Amino acid sequence: MSVDASAVTIGLLGPVAVATDGGMVEVPGVRARRLLVALALARGGVRSASALIDLVWGDDRPKSPQAALHTQISRLRQVLPSGMLAGAANGYRLDLNGDALDVDRARALAAVATPDALAEADALWRGVPGDDLGPDTPGGDPLAGELRTLGDDLRRRLDEARAAAASAAGDHETARRIAGDLCERDPLDEPAHLLLMRALAASGRTADALAMHARLRRALSAELGVDPGAEIEALHRELLTPAPAPVLTPPPTVIPRPSVSTRAVGLRSEPNELLGRADDIAAVLAAIDRHRVVTIAGPGGAGKTRMVHAVGRRIAEAGRTIYLVELASVRNDDDVVAAIAASLGVGESELTPSGAPRIPVGDLADRLADTLVGRNAVLALDNCEQIIDGSAQVVTDLIGAVADLTVLTTSRAPLMVPGEVIHRLAPLSSDVADSPAVELFVARARAVRSDVAIDLDVVAELCRDLDGLPLAIELAAARVRTLSVPEIARLLSQRLARGRLSLLRTADRTAPRRHRTLHAVIDWSWDLLDGDARAALRRLCRFPAGFTVAAADVVVAGGAGLTLVDDVLEQLVNQSLLTVTEVDGHIRYRMLEMVREFGEEQLLASGEADDVDAAMIRWAIGWARDTRALYDTGEQAAAMANVVADNDNIVWILRRCTEIDVTERPADAVAAVVAVFPVMTSGWVARGLHVEVRNWAPRIIGLLGRPPRDLPDDQRELWQVALLMVAGHLIMIQPDMRLLARARVALRAIFHPDEVMALPADFVSAILLSRTTYSGLRILTRGARSPVPLVRAIALSVRSNARENVGDLSGALRDSMDAQRLAVYRGDLWITATGAMEIGNIHGQSARYGDAVDSYTRAVELLTELGSVDEVVQVRIYLACSLLGIGEIDRAREIVAELSDGWTVDQPVPAGGAEAVGTLMMASAELAHAEGDPAMAGAIAVRVLDQVLGGLAGATADPTMLLVLSSSVTMAALTGNIDAAHERLPMLGDFVAAQFEPSGYQDIPQIGACAVAFATAVASRDAGSVTAARLHLLGVRSRARLDFPILDHAITTARSLSAVAADVWEELDTEISRMSRRHAAETILQTMRGALA
Repeated sequence: MSVDASAVTIGLLGPVAVATDGGMVEVPGVRARRLLVALALARGGVRSASALIDLVWGDDRPKSPQAALHTQISRLRQVLPSGMLAGAANGYRLDLNGDALDVDRARALAAVATPDALAEADALWRGVPGDDLGPDTPGGDPLAGELRTLGDDLRRRLDEARAAAASAAGDHETARRIAGDLCERDPLDEPAHLLLMRALAASGRTADALAMHARLRRALSAELGVDPGAEIEALHRELLTPAPAPVLTPPPTVIPRPSVSTRAVGLRSEPNELLGRADDIAAVLAAIDRHRVVTIAGPGGAGKTRMVHAVGRRIAEAGRTIYLVELASVRNDDDVVAAIAASLGVGESELTPSGAPRIPVGDLADRLADTLVGRNAVLALDNCEQIIDGSAQVVTDLIGAVADLTVLTTSRAPLMVPGEVIHRLAPLSSDVADSPAVELFVARARAVRSDVAIDLDVVAELCRDLDGLPLAIELAAARVRTLSVPEIARLLSQRLARGRLSLLRTADRTAPRRHRTLHAVIDWSWDLLDGDARAALRRLCRFPAGFTVAAADVVVAGGAGLTLVDDVLEQLVNQSLLTVTEVDGHIRYRMLEMVREFGEEQLLASGEADDVDAAMIRWAIGWARDTRALYDTGEQAAAMANVVADNDNIVWILRRCTEIDVTERPADAVAAVVAVFPVMTSGWVARGLHVEVRNWAPRIIGLLGRPPRDLPDDQRELWQVALLMVAGHLIMIQPDMRLLARARVALRAIFHPDEVMALPADFVSAILLSRTTYSGLRILTRGARSPVPLVRAIALSVRSNARENVGDLSGALRDSMDAQRLAVYRGDLWITATGAMEIGNIHGQSARYGDAVDSYTRAVELLTELGSVDEVVQVRIYLACSLLGIGEIDRAREIVAELSDGWTVDQPVPAGGAEAVGTLMMASAELAHAEGDPAMAGAIAVRVLDQVLGGLAGATADPTMLLVLSSSVTMAALTGNIDAAHERLPMLGDFVAAQFEPSGYQDIPQIGACAVAFATAVASRDAGSVTAARLHLLGVRSRARLDFPILDHAITTARSLSAVAADVWEELDTEISRMSRRHAAETILQTMRGALA
């Protein structure tokens, strides 16, 4: 491989230089060098004029920065190849090919990692990057800092590649020296320590390698609170174990460094190294690069789940987004979409400008597709075989709807969908003594008993008897605790020869020999258990999410005591039938999927299935009681952790209890659902998963029907909460009136009117059952004076939203603050968090941005404590806008950059729902406007108008979309994009009209914001327009929302922008100030219709 001398055009690895016929020539002038570096680091992207001015001059700006920038641009064009420095509508960019920058060329050579490539990469280095960009400022020079960081990272990559190449060539001393230098520079560099340990061990210095591991462990623990990674730990174990045969160690490799911007959802850290699958991983990755549907197919126990996690990590390390969804607990084809959506967080609420969550419009499958559009993501679905038809349908639909999506699945049988490429996961090779299967057995056996004597030929024969199935090999290796390897081989051979075992799953389409082998190994472990441990295994197989000791005690021992359970769990762990994990100091046990299936087979044969169903329900009811107690005593973060940990277990129980076939339901199905559903919905709502609640509504109402008469008070409350959760979510956006009516009938049957002011459930029921708006408001007014703190807090919070909708912002603020004080007093973290959102919202829409920042910041802290990640994202968007409103541009920029993942206006619109994308893009526009770049702000606003709002099917009363529309029209009009703003005036009129329809509701401040936007667009084209002046003043009277600072700017400049005569303005102001806010809203609609006619 050689470097094309003409390819590298710009040199950053040393003095900033440009290629000429005579070689690299340094660019004269500090400003020119800084300008070239700023553009080069954008990698062909557009840098706005304001950003370039900041990077080139920093705080030392010239008197005429735009003119000075143009001068530097002209000078730089003279030294660059013709056409390389191109102008854009809002800035400048470099037209670069792949090798134009020496840093990119060096990185490519480092990836090749041959001696010639590394030597050529070294030749590109001409000095210290960033040293000629001028003296450092007291606060540091971000441009030079970025270039130095880039250079340091590249030098580290080259050194790692050089050390790995030296080690592979047997030059362990060179590898040791280079890796040692890397470790000295960064004591936390795990890849460097791995290289150094291997080099030391290969040189016979095992003790030094172990000492290096101890030093790294101490450093990681002290600095980061973590342990070394799996590969280093595997090497450490290998070095500690005296091996009778040569160590089977893969050749040294440089560990890829994951991209910080990659999103990886659902990947688990593995307990030990995945052995023998390097070629399979490479083949699957290559298939993913070329095809859109890839299935890893193979029998149970072949290691498909381990494979998909390993492939997923490589995908994330390569910088691509990966979502991994485990479908092991799903048993119904109709539940596949919901399971995927829940794992991806799709369908969660969007935060409305009033601080209340809302359910997004649209089918859940469509929402799922919308979320994946534009992400170039890989969706991995594990364990598709039991719901193969549902999986195939979902994959087909998603591939058709999302052009840049790749789907990776694991299944015992292919999905048989168009375009599917199948990678058959073959058994591990076991033909020779150094084969992967033998390596796996040796590694797992020595992890169990380090001094076990191993004859590799015997192990190879044993692995051949096990058909090379990884799970069977691992289970057999666990027998070395009490048996020698020859004894294991002999006993296993006898079991297989008897052939007395049935298939694990008679309906499976894979080879029977392999299942018989795996069944034999699990059955062997089963035979080694005593009666109590066998009973435990078959009774615990219905926990798809794992379980705690306390849960096992209920299901296994009936809650009689933990001593027996501890003993049987230890047996199951010792036989490798359970795995153990520790999270935040809490131990959970998990059963491998194949062992769960074996346990289910034993359970059905035992005749205990109904008894286990009853035990699972007893556990679930107790779990719900304990979790609810955490909610009620202020430990809501702990309650949320419970819901997250046992989500799949409780969902499994809900599915069993709501089976369509009534004969399949457990006897206590209703009692279980009434107990667990309110707790689960509280957790889902706190995490924003409102669609999860809505999706369960038909099943819950179908199961519960009419409540029984004379329910005890505690049961009546549980019934009420379950029905209220369902009914409340059926009302929000596109109400399902038939289901809602059934829920209201059930609620009315257990409603106690005399308890309305005493019991929260009856109070909320009274509101939901009220026949008119005014009767509901009267109940709220009474509730605000209730002696019961929770009733009062609910009433104040709901009344605050009602007052905000009619523009009574001072009343809304009072109610929200009173509710907040009650929540703090009660220790209610969730109501405190949502109250902080509401208060921030009221301040933000009133342009009291400083107060909004304080409240939003508090809300983010509380929601983070609760684990409500998606709500945090929504609140932070509004926080960034409020920060811009008080001039804190740096803090706002940091938030917007993180949330947008570096999105720029020249890139495709970010993926996601219109509401979330629209608010985020408008925050980016506000940031550009605050930075003094109106051209960039206007360009973003136009993108919102054309590509976010332009894609809506019709008018909506959705508050978030109203705010996005009004702010983007205003921004476009005030930045000179008048035609784009005028094109959306009919949409503004339609959106306002939708609020006056029978099915809509009137949010007067939102209508006011639409009036301000309409007026600004009209005045921008028609100076002196009385219509524009009227709408501006009507917007003010309606308490227009000002969450986005551009709306506040439009109001403060409205008089000068309208350019009407002073007496006309005063006359209009006098007339409109006498109107009620509702009258003003109605006048806005009439005025808009007149202007559009």
